[in-house]
Amino acid sequence: MALKHFETPVIAAHWGGINCCEGVLKRLCGKNIFFDTSFGYSMLPKYYAEKIIETHGTDKILFGTDTPWHTPEMEMRLLKSLELTTEEMEKITHKNAEKLLNILPTGSVVGVLLYNDNYNVVETDALAFSQHYPVNWKVFGEFFVSGTISNISTQLHENTTVGFENLDPQKVQDAFETVFTNLEKNYSSKFNFSFDEVVKFYRNMKNLDPVISQSIEQTIGTVLKSVAGRQ
Repeated sequence: MALKHFETPVIAAHWGGINCCEGVLKRLCGKNIFFDTSFGYSMLPKYYAEKIIETHGTDKILFGTDTPWHTPEMEMRLLKSLELTTEEMEKITHKNAEKLLNILPTGSVVGVLLYNDNYNVVETDALAFSQHYPVNWKVFGEFFVSGTISNISTQLHENTTVGFENLDPQKVQDAFETVFTNLEKNYSSKFNFSFDEVVKFYRNMKNLDPVISQSIEQTIGTVLKSVAGRQ
């Protein structure tokens, strides 16, 4: 299907197929197909990762993890072992995705976190994270119905990708380490918050830099509004 409709971007997960590496090299590499790196660490032999990049290049490889089964740190270990150039690493970790993932629903939460100014926005009646299922997007004939990013999504974008650029990176790191240390949780791993821990999280924020604390509160508030479906 991907080879027939070559004008449509297709993403093949797991380096194209970690259990059929020879088939990937023979039939998929060099074609108009994107591979993601999910579940590659410890599953894909380094030899095949090197051969795929050698044959397919890095312009159509996207960083993926398969969370919660693998973490970003695990997949980065594999990428770092491949001795990629800085430019190649940047393409895989974010630049390729920035060019590809530019279609967003009107109330996008996930999409606005990307550093991408070239959004194509489509209308949808779904709420919050459900908007990221394309079956909910409105169509007219063969085309998506154009829309505009909601106020909540704009606020989230301003609070995160824009707002955090204006903060002191060291203060931001210190703030999150302070909060999560007091919670006895590792913020780089998967976890759930209990109600008592949410209360403790907010109490710990009183000891943070006021500017950092305000920024975190604004971001959390915006996300909660979106999840609640208030546009």
